[in-house]
Amino acid sequence: MSAPSTNDRKTFRSVGLDIPFSETDLHLAVHQVLEENGLTDAYIRPLVFLGEGSMGLDVQTIENANPVHVMISTWEWASYFDHGKVTGIRAVISNNHRRVFSSPALAQAKASGHYLGSCCAHMDAKKSGYDEAILLDEAGYLAEASSANLFFVSRGEIFTPFVKHALNGITRHTVMKIGIDNGIRVIEQNCRPFSLLAADEAFLTGTACEIVPVISVNGQRIGEGKIGEVTQLLTQQFSQMVRGAEPQIVQPQFSINQSSTSAIN
Repeated sequence: MSAPSTNDRKTFRSVGLDIPFSETDLHLAVHQVLEENGLTDAYIRPLVFLGEGSMGLDVQTIENANPVHVMISTWEWASYFDHGKVTGIRAVISNNHRRVFSSPALAQAKASGHYLGSCCAHMDAKKSGYDEAILLDEAGYLAEASSANLFFVSRGEIFTPFVKHALNGITRHTVMKIGIDNGIRVIEQNCRPFSLLAADEAFLTGTACEIVPVISVNGQRIGEGKIGEVTQLLTQQFSQMVRGAEPQIVQPQFSINQSSTSAIN
């Protein structure tokens, strides 16, 4: 639980605010909500928001400091793409929406407003008969899916886009570490759409979806059009890490510097 709560605190600080509760307070609150709802394996969604006070943009100035509130919701949620865990999903690269942020810091803020474009892209994809949308950044490079990070496998190596225009997700880093621990080279770089279309495997990662295979993009089959061996390995070991006797979560530690390609060996 420490990684998500730490991530929430970093998100709030990235926009100049702070959560007035300790890590211990947040952990106890989560456990209480889980216990009250009788849940042992659940999705946890904390929501931090400003309360009454200024109705303008001066919400956290010396003169006007709106109080900060935290709401915690929990519910059973097998997976965001429940069927896709077994069969894989069909994605489409969005032509109408781009993932663009004014600064790398804002890209790492898991803010509700950021999901408006994601919702629109996802709904467009569903209306067109696909399961999910993949968004490009302002330069036409792959960024991420509407609510998950993007990975693909080529020639036994794992590739993922830089996080200049994508959330530096906890699940993303956990999967990267699993790959590295298994001797697989993991490469962060600017990725063009054709690299994804020519890949042997592809998958998405996120808190809600965990690891979901992508078997086609834009109607074009990825690899053999089925869940690949690397994806299966990562999925199995990820499940063991987060649901085993001693669950492990990897804190995001890698650089988000976009000036050059970084390879993790």
